[in-house]
Amino acid sequence: MAKKRVNLRAKGEVQKVGYRDFTQNVARKLGIVGYVGNMRDGTVLIVCEGEESSIEEFIKTIKVKKDFIDVEDVNIVETLDPTGEFEFFDIKYGSTEEELGDRMGAGILYMAATRDEVKQVGKKVECVKDEVKASRQDIKEVGQKVEGVSSDIRAMHTDLKEGFAETKEGLGRVDASISSMHTDMNVRFDTLDEKYGAISQQMNVLTTELQKSTNSLVSLTEKIGALIDEKLSK
Repeated sequence: MAKKRVNLRAKGEVQKVGYRDFTQNVARKLGIVGYVGNMRDGTVLIVCEGEESSIEEFIKTIKVKKDFIDVEDVNIVETLDPTGEFEFFDIKYGSTEEELGDRMGAGILYMAATRDEVKQVGKKVECVKDEVKASRQDIKEVGQKVEGVSSDIRAMHTDLKEGFAETKEGLGRVDASISSMHTDMNVRFDTLDEKYGAISQQMNVLTTELQKSTNSLVSLTEKIGALIDEKLSK
């Protein structure tokens, strides 16, 4: 593959942003030799020698937008035969004052960017703190709901105990009434007419007690159903 020498001019935000260092790194990776240096008009001059394919790849790669580097264009100023005068790809530095200003300018830009990134991290930390607070509040509310459910269950248990107690009491009265009725029915037939009124009365009592027990069971069932519906709706 033939070699060639190309002089380039890079325009845009290419000074005081680390562009020369970037260009040097790319050139060394591609096996290109030459140099790069700042020009007084704000552009960057690049003189490079290497394989034609490497030069083409080099030009594409150094036309970049990265961090504070913003290359608007890379123009080929001149194409020549290689001289072989370069052994490495170097940076052509200016005076000490110029280089100090260049490095300080780049440092200020990166420090400002770092400060902004730190601010963003601080904002994210605040967001995380807010989310943690919200999570703690949610957990607290869940605990309160659990306590409420426990209280409702205790109340339901109390209602069940009372309902079953009433039912047991009513059934006891029914049993007593049946026993009394059985005794009355075993009396002599010659007193049947006399006892008929008593039997009828015992039957009425039995009917009343059964109705009370039924009403108690119905009421208890309705309370349990209402409580379950309330919990499901939450």
